[in-house]
Amino acid sequence: MSLFAGIYAINNNKTINVNYIKKMNDVLSCSSEEVEIYIGKYFALLKFDFGAFEKPGYLLDEFENVTALAGEPILNIDSKENFSRFSDLEIIKKYLVRDQVAILNKCCGTYSICNYSKSDHRLYLATDKLGARPVYYYIDENYIYFSQYWIFYLKINFP
Repeated sequence: MSLFAGIYAINNNKTINVNYIKKMNDVLSCSSEEVEIYIGKYFALLKFDFGAFEKPGYLLDEFENVTALAGEPILNIDSKENFSRFSDLEIIKKYLVRDQVAILNKCCGTYSICNYSKSDHRLYLATDKLGARPVYYYIDENYIYFSQYWIFYLKINFP
């Protein structure tokens, strides 16, 4: 199983409350080996992989662009010879960082993806065409809280 959850500050005038990240992690009661955590000033992400895939669906580059994948996007492009979940993630990330979301039209699997670009404070949340791997979200005046695990919203008291 693979899940992600996070918080995005809508404007650059509110920082992330780390307590929500701790609460999200506690909801799943994960060990530190199973979770990747990124905490920035205006964005935070938890990525959980429970042994479902060989490589975790998580990328963090030198510019602090963060991408998390749950599921298998099965990217269908002509130039691609090998089908690999991790190589799909790398390709999709390169396109989303350049604001080229049309790459998601070439995915034919079941997946959810989160991409945060620190340089322009942009967040993409996407799911497959059927919504088989949904992303649930809650928006208040300052933040977007998102997760693939709807139980978060029952167990965490949002402001």
